[in-house]
Amino acid sequence: MNGVDRGYSDGGGTPTRLSGESPAYHVYHDDSRSISETVIDAVAAIQNLDPTEARIPLDEAVDPDALDAIFADTFDGQTRDSGRVVFSVAGLDVFVHANRHIFIRE
Repeated sequence: MNGVDRGYSDGGGTPTRLSGESPAYHVYHDDSRSISETVIDAVAAIQNLDPTEARIPLDEAVDPDALDAIFADTFDGQTRDSGRVVFSVAGLDVFVHANRHIFIRE
């Protein structure tokens, strides 16, 4: 795919293609933006789209505010370290893990 590197991303929000039979990608979410923004940008990059111009229908798959809240720090400031959410958006399966790793599969 254009604009998507092979390998394993260690940050920066750019999806990297994982080796294997079916196309799959990894993105590491950092705290510089919301998880929903990271997902939208990753899906756009995989589909070779400009995320500011293309409509990525995340809200048809999952509530973006709820997605961000699920993995937000607890009220006492502790980070959430377990759990995952799986959904499909724009023909891609998205796996968001509490450890900030996001995997996307065609």
